[in-house]
Amino acid sequence: MDRSTICFLDFDNTLFDASVAFWNDYKKFFVKLGVTPQICDETYYELKVAHLKYRIDHHLRAMNRRLPTPLPLDDVHREFADAFPDLSKYLFADVFPFLKRLQTLGVPALIVSHGDPDWQEYKVNATGLLPYIDERLYSNEHGDKYTFILPRARAYQRVLFVDDDVRELDPFVETMPTVERYLMNRRKKESQHAAHHCITTLATIPLDA
Repeated sequence: MDRSTICFLDFDNTLFDASVAFWNDYKKFFVKLGVTPQICDETYYELKVAHLKYRIDHHLRAMNRRLPTPLPLDDVHREFADAFPDLSKYLFADVFPFLKRLQTLGVPALIVSHGDPDWQEYKVNATGLLPYIDERLYSNEHGDKYTFILPRARAYQRVLFVDDDVRELDPFVETMPTVERYLMNRRKKESQHAAHHCITTLATIPLDA
């Protein structure tokens, strides 16, 4: 294993198309169970306002409060597992080539994701990424991923960190400025974050530097 370089990767919207492709199919699943897309969106927003980490059971309870006939949690879990046995199609096209390149170079790849560990672990497992990932880390609050990364990064000469949330990258400007910070911008929105490298694909990250 290459002890000179390590790569930390966010999951949702960096490796996994959580906000568009997966979310659209997720809503379609609940529409078949009688939940309108509006209720699905509004209750998801309620969870965010309440600062609850996303889990399907949290979301289902919020939706059930808006439905005339509540959906049984256990039945929905089983149907959801049947409907989404393989989440690899929601990975961005550059993910496997990038991870295979890291593996060929002997560069350890670690996922650092914010969210409920069980929900995030389910998604990571169902994408088929595990053979390419050396460790999975799940943070508690937005902006605290650096507390997981710093202890692991200090043993390496070169540290790469890719995330779509500038709040996760900013702490390194002060705590460890040598970290190569890549702000993932999959939707190619206008970005004004000069402190970080703004990218739209993993393929632009130089691995032979």
